[in-house]
Amino acid sequence: GGYILSITYVEPNQPARPVTGGTRPLTRDLLLEAVDQHAILMYEVARQLNTVLDTPTALEHVTTLIKRSMGADQCVVAPRGQTGSLEERGIPRSVVKLALEEKSAVLLPDPALHITEELRKLHVESAICVPIMGGNSVLGLIYIAKTDPLSRPFTQRDLQLVITISHQTALTLQRTQLIQKVQEEQHIRQVLQRFLSPQQAEYALQSYFKNGRLPDLDEHHATILFADMSDSTGMAERMGTQRFGHLLKRYHQTMTDIVFENGGLLDQFLGDGVMAVFGLNDSRPDPEVRAVTAGLQILDAIETLDQEIPDEELNIGVGINSGTVMAGYISTKQRVELAILGDTVNVAARLQQYARPNRVLIGPPTMAAIVGKFHTRRIGAITVKGRTRPIQAHEVLR
Repeated sequence: GGYILSITYVEPNQPARPVTGGTRPLTRDLLLEAVDQHAILMYEVARQLNTVLDTPTALEHVTTLIKRSMGADQCVVAPRGQTGSLEERGIPRSVVKLALEEKSAVLLPDPALHITEELRKLHVESAICVPIMGGNSVLGLIYIAKTDPLSRPFTQRDLQLVITISHQTALTLQRTQLIQKVQEEQHIRQVLQRFLSPQQAEYALQSYFKNGRLPDLDEHHATILFADMSDSTGMAERMGTQRFGHLLKRYHQTMTDIVFENGGLLDQFLGDGVMAVFGLNDSRPDPEVRAVTAGLQILDAIETLDQEIPDEELNIGVGINSGTVMAGYISTKQRVELAILGDTVNVAARLQQYARPNRVLIGPPTMAAIVGKFHTRRIGAITVKGRTRPIQAHEVLR
């Protein structure tokens, strides 16, 4: 499906002329001159590259195209991020500097550069180095060389040809990088929307678009909610896999709706349990009140689900605690996770264990924030593994 370009230049009745090198800034005028001289080739290059959707394939296509069309023994097409090791690949450092830092197109040998001895050590008879320009930015470079002493040296016309190809390469790299960015953003949006409310997902995405990454781990004040059904293993055995799976799906959807309606976000599903956080990067007031409201709504929702399965009794515990947490996003190309860590989280998880059956237990910081807004009663001291002192828990009454 590819194209093999055979380029032959014939200059009849012209005396042989010595080939001289040179260095020329890659200006717009030089680019237009090169494109004008090689319009047909430009069309063929565009046909090959316009269907490429990723950067590695684009670089491979350009390398193959240049080697075939120009008879080069060596061809390197490197994006800007991979130009640090070019010297190890036999490309003179001074040439790379001219292309990348001074944005110049170079035809070698060039007596003015005083690198004849360096070229001889590399067994280079003739070479061209051209930056790949996207506007005023250098996206990479193209370097080609001939090592055969009997081969025809590169000419100014060859230099124009490489400049022409570099222009189309720049357009292709910009397009493939944009495609990659859009695909990455779509992937992150899809992942975030699985556990964030629409508002929180947009906040995280704005940070990603602005800084190129999701919010890192940092200290935050937040309210943590844990909810977990009891005896789920026994229920799965008694109800059967299909029936229990349907119940669990309804349960998870109900938990998600309640958390999102109260302005929280889901950190994770824990089998038959859920962990949610309120007040994280959220301008809405009263995260403690919203978390407790969500906890009470969860109890009501469980009662409704329980009525649909008369042969089983659904019990759940809800634990809520407020305080300082370490929270942020840990992401790779394949996975994005919201991490929430700290003593506040551990206490909320422990309260949930004491809350069954069908109670909402809260820690002291949450209690202090909701005084007078809910009916509560004191439970007393509860020990938490790893803590030297117990915590004073309260139950929120319906």
